[in-house]
Amino acid sequence: VDRFADARAAFERAAAADRGARATIGLALTADRLKDVPAACAAYLRAETMSVADGPRQTIRAAAARLACERR
Repeated sequence: VDRFADARAAFERAAAADRGARATIGLALTADRLKDVPAACAAYLRAETMSVADGPRQTIRAAAARLACERR
């Protein structure tokens, strides 16, 4: 059973509470998995501005490029 909707809700709460990059990246990944491109892009672009290691940063940038996310 996919529990991505539950995971998304948990990551949304954590990101709203400013729990850091992990919460924001988790939100981006779950929104992406649920095919909510606007929410995934918003979270990926926010995560790009946060302090993360090079590996996750490359993953974030690749996902944002794949979805054609644009900074506004």
